[in-house]
Formats: sequence, structure tokens, C-alpha cells
Amino acid sequence: MIAVRTLEGVTSSELYEVYKEAFCDYPVDLGFDERKLMLILHKLGGRPEHSFAAFEGDKPVGFASCGIRTFKGRLTGYVALTGVSIHHRRKGAGRAMMEAAKDHFRALGINHFLLEVISTNAPAYGLYRSVGLETSRVFGSYALEAKGDMPLSDIDIRIMTPNEAPWDVLSSFWDFPPCWQNSIESIGTIPDIELVAAAYEGGEAVGYAACSCRSCAIDHLAVRKDRRNRGIGSALMAFIAEHTPSQGMSIANIEEGCRSLEDFVKHRGFRHTLSLHELEMEL
Repeated sequence: MIAVRTLEGVTSSELYEVYKEAFCDYPVDLGFDERKLMLILHKLGGRPEHSFAAFEGDKPVGFASCGIRTFKGRLTGYVALTGVSIHHRRKGAGRAMMEAAKDHFRALGINHFLLEVISTNAPAYGLYRSVGLETSRVFGSYALEAKGDMPLSDIDIRIMTPNEAPWDVLSSFWDFPPCWQNSIESIGTIPDIELVAAAYEGGEAVGYAACSCRSCAIDHLAVRKDRRNRGIGSALMAFIAEHTPSQGMSIANIEEGCRSLEDFVKHRGFRHTLSLHELEMEL
């Protein structure tokens, strides 16, 4: 029989074993080792006291890593990652953990519930819809297999950490607010794995890119509206390509329908790799 309790007391090794069994047939290879899994869950705000595990006896066979943050101006309960061992599916574990999370947040006075799921994960999407979640936005991710030669420019570009960035200014360049995975709080949780490159003209910030220091995975790319089509976006991409070691580069979670950014990356040879659904509900 399946029982659901919080993740408190479950070790990182136990959680990683469940993760491996749960994601062995996942549509996308996440490539997480134990350290990276725990790092990602921390980045997305997962906390054991707000998270849940499904147990068969004393053995965890499923997990839902959850956290609480202010998102879209509201205190929000979020499911960072969930999975059930391939050997223990269709026993109600996934639904039981989702209902436990909803009840937990509701008891804390939190009435906004959110998660994200890739479009090809049909079983998970069906489960989330069945417990009341509805798609609010869709995001696309894009990849470039090889950076190639990107000519550098003489634009003044400065590197800073996420915690040093002037977000009140930079966020005014957005065409859409980032999803939870790409939120300012997410990329600032572990600042030493993320860099922000900001472009300046006349001492004023006019554009920026935020990306992983190692993989050249771009989380944010935005240029001030009155400074677009002047090479600033291209200069930022060339700059971070020069300052990150990976062969290729990617840009994650562009809101579907944002033609300015979609056209920008497609024109530069990026291919669409996956779609992410943001799902929300009122508790």
C-alpha cells in the first residue's frame, strides 16, 4: 500500500535512486547525477518540509519536490520536480502526492498552485490536468549545435553575478515575465553558476543576457525596446559564447508568440527543441 509523507528524513541518495527509476524512460535526458539533482531542486526552491514522497513500506518510490515563493506578485506553491518509480506506477502515488501538496499549501494559506511540464510528457500532463491544473502559458526552448564564429563588437559589455545585476532596470526590457525555472530568484539562488552580461551605452544598461557559466545555456536575453535592431542582442550572444566553454549554446523558455525573440534566435540558426507548459490553479 502506498503512503505519502513529507521528504523530511529522506536522504539525497535515496531521492536519487527514486529519480533514476522514475526518469529512466523520460522523453528528455536530463543527465543529472546526485549532486546536480540536488542543486537543481535547490535552485527551483524545493524544500523537504514542503515536499512529499510516496512510500511502499519504508522505501520511497516517488517524490514531489515543492517550494514556496512569490511569483507573478502572489505567494505561490510550486512543484519543482515529480516522479514515480517505473516499478510502482499506476498505484495512485502521483495523484496522492499532488493532493498532499495542494492540501499542504492550502493549510498554509497559499491559494496559488503552479508547476511546469514538457509537452511530450503526456502521462504527467494528464495527471496534472486531472487534479485541476490548467495551462496558462507555453514556452519554447532552442539550441544551436555549434557556436561558430560570432564576431565580437566594441559595445561596452560588463559581467556581473545575478545578485549584482540591476534587476529593476533589466526587467523593464522584458517582453514577457520569465517562467519559474528562469525567474530572477531561481537564477540567483546559486549565483556562482550563473553570469549576467549587461550591455551599456552612455553609462545606461540597454540589454543583457543571463546564462550558465559552463554550458552556455541562456536563461534571459532582452534588449531595451528603443535600442533593438542595432546589434546589441547579437553582441551579447557573441560575448557569452566567448566567455563560456561549451561547443554549442541554447536559449530556454521563450514565451510562445513572442515574435521578436523567436525570430531573433531562428534567424541565427537555432532549432526548436521542446515546449514547456506552465500550469496553474487556485486552491
